[in-house]
Amino acid sequence: MNLWVNKSQDNYLKIKKTHIEFGAPVFPENDFPENEFNVWGIGVKPSKIEILTHIDGLTFDESMKKCNFLKLEKINVTYINFNNLIKNKLSSGRFTDLADIQQLNKLKKNNND
Repeated sequence: MNLWVNKSQDNYLKIKKTHIEFGAPVFPENDFPENEFNVWGIGVKPSKIEILTHIDGLTFDESMKKCNFLKLEKINVTYINFNNLIKNKLSSGRFTDLADIQQLNKLKKNNND
């Protein structure tokens, strides 16, 4: 699972707390706002959680304006909309992301039929 978070002091403190609770190493606070590192992981596959502070082709603030919400019990889960997901996958240029685009477009077409 990937979680995209905004680079803020408050989010760093929340992530730090979570890392401590899970027994994961805590990365230095000064690394969080920098662009050198943008992915931090907890756990191992298939239960790995990756915390992202940057994704290709999108800015956090612009994506939040167009995001979707899913209500799970008492929590609203925010996720990027379909067009932004496609934009991100195109921007990454990885073969797996380009293949994902084909599958996502097929699913979208089938849901619209």
